[in-house]
Amino acid sequence: MKKCPNCGTEIAANAKFCTHCGYDLTKATPASATANATSATATQTTTATTQAAVHTSTASANQQQSASAEKQTASRSVAAADTTRTATNQQVQQLQSSAKNYFSWLLASWKNPSCEVRTESYFSYISFVIEALFMTLAAVTISNKFLTTANDSQSYFHISKLAFSTDLKIFLCLLIGMCFYLAVGYVTCLLGSRGTKVGFTTYMKRFGQLTNYAIIVNLLLWFASSLVNFSVDNFFTIAASFRWSIILLSVSVLVWQLGLIFVINKSVTQPLISRVYLALIAVLVVSLLFYFMDKIILQDLQTALLSHATDFANQIGNLFGSQY
Repeated sequence: MKKCPNCGTEIAANAKFCTHCGYDLTKATPASATANATSATATQTTTATTQAAVHTSTASANQQQSASAEKQTASRSVAAADTTRTATNQQVQQLQSSAKNYFSWLLASWKNPSCEVRTESYFSYISFVIEALFMTLAAVTISNKFLTTANDSQSYFHISKLAFSTDLKIFLCLLIGMCFYLAVGYVTCLLGSRGTKVGFTTYMKRFGQLTNYAIIVNLLLWFASSLVNFSVDNFFTIAASFRWSIILLSVSVLVWQLGLIFVINKSVTQPLISRVYLALIAVLVVSLLFYFMDKIILQDLQTALLSHATDFANQIGNLFGSQY
């Protein structure tokens, strides 16, 4: 059974005319088939187009996601580089600011040592290390010039210069000696005051400001040590060239002694006994500590220095023995 395309009445499958309206079915079948074929083709085309559009949109979405991921990766790399560059610039700026603040504090302490300047707590430690470094350079310069002169005086005898380990020992001994002053002064301020106790940071800043002059003195000491002229033939030349080194070394020690006395006088507000006695006790204790350091710590350093001096003395003895 099939339906008439004109009136919709059901008719036989092999009928050529509609029994109801008389429509010629032989003309309608090819047109219908064509329409159906056209419809099917259009449907297939639409489906293919839709699938192609879907594939195209999927590929485009994947490309966009890939491009977005690449952009995000590049953005993260640039952000990381910018962060690293910013952190480095901040560190450099902070270092420059710290150096500028340190030299400002140093100049202020030279102008007025008793005036307390609010600054970083570690600035005083930097000053102590610089002072010890200049004194070490002065000692090493004099010793090496002495040994060089000894080597030049006799071609058959060679005395080696001070080893780096010996230089390091001199530097560490100077730092230990400074620690004696700092520790004894602080303990004296704590035990000798019945009122408010001074804080360690405040005490260190005061001691640093009072002893910053030693940086200038020790720098001059290093310069004077480079002018020392050792001459085996003329003892008076050696004594004259040593004069400024001895004077500057004495001034450097005096600066630290005065710094110890003044910091005790300034930090002890309500002394148990007179501040003069407190300062005297502190100086005596420091002297005892240096004595014990000489007996315990400096033996190895003295042995290293005396070995070079002994070699030089033997050389001088051989020189005069050969003449007689």
